[in-house]
Amino acid sequence: MKFIVKSADWKDEHSVDDLVEGIMREAVVHSLKKRKKAAPSKVSVITECSVVRMGKKTTLLFNTYYMLVLAGMNKEAQRLRKTFLERFKIDLRNEKRHEKFA
Repeated sequence: MKFIVKSADWKDEHSVDDLVEGIMREAVVHSLKKRKKAAPSKVSVITECSVVRMGKKTTLLFNTYYMLVLAGMNKEAQRLRKTFLERFKIDLRNEKRHEKFA
């Protein structure tokens, strides 16, 4: 299924998968913001989000560093990035933002 959005002098097309990925990203950001308001919570380097559509489960694995940045939680993002870089010599800023998981 494809969605077509038009305005004055432009037209965009979106697949359902593109829209679902955007919604899932927003769900992760919303959850992180919610945790910030509650008691301190631990976060992992990867945040998983799943959705079931028409009996089929789709799971995306998100780079938590980027999700924290999107949530406006820059201090937490930089702390996670620094810790991971020191421990594993991997800079989360250079890693993929999300990955599909079957």
